[in-house]
Amino acid sequence: MSRVRSKQLNYPLFGSFSGSFTGSFSGSIATSPISSSFGISQFYYDTTNPVAISVSGAEFLNSNTVTKWSGNAFVNTTITDNGNAVIFQASQSITYGTASFYSQQNIQAANKFIVLASGSNGLTNGGLIVASSNFSGSAFYLAPTGSYGRFAVAYNVPGTASTVVADEYMSTVKIANIDPSDPPTWGGTYGLGNVWINSVSSSIFIWA
Repeated sequence: MSRVRSKQLNYPLFGSFSGSFTGSFSGSIATSPISSSFGISQFYYDTTNPVAISVSGAEFLNSNTVTKWSGNAFVNTTITDNGNAVIFQASQSITYGTASFYSQQNIQAANKFIVLASGSNGLTNGGLIVASSNFSGSAFYLAPTGSYGRFAVAYNVPGTASTVVADEYMSTVKIANIDPSDPPTWGGTYGLGNVWINSVSSSIFIWA
């Protein structure tokens, strides 16, 4: 292997070089190209001028915004962090498992209906529990009696309950222009206390 001494060279060099180099150099060096890949903004590197490598989409990201990967760049999402809570503005949110919400503020829902026990294929217990102590309290729920169930109330129901024994039932009022001939719709033969009113004769019937 020949050694290049410290003096000016006026002829081209060919081959490979390993080790360190100190000094100045003019001309060009044939190197393997550097190119952008997934997530890197496109750039050109000529081995002479410095180049800044950046993440694709980074210049468009906003503060306090959780980013997501679009497939080739980072982009903003509609999930923002205002410093106190995460505000979710997507059209649909799906949670697998248990979701717990701890807040001293009232919940405001723009949805017109809330679907409970959505995984059920038949009548089942489902409703609301207002806690009074130790994550237990009074429940307002649907009791699976009759063809459509019947709303009921119960006390001292734990927040982990999947079934509830009714303490009392809610009465419903059926209004029709005839007298009743069948058991109440809500509760069926168990619909004791439900009321039927004949709107023509003003007669009042209580299923008992």
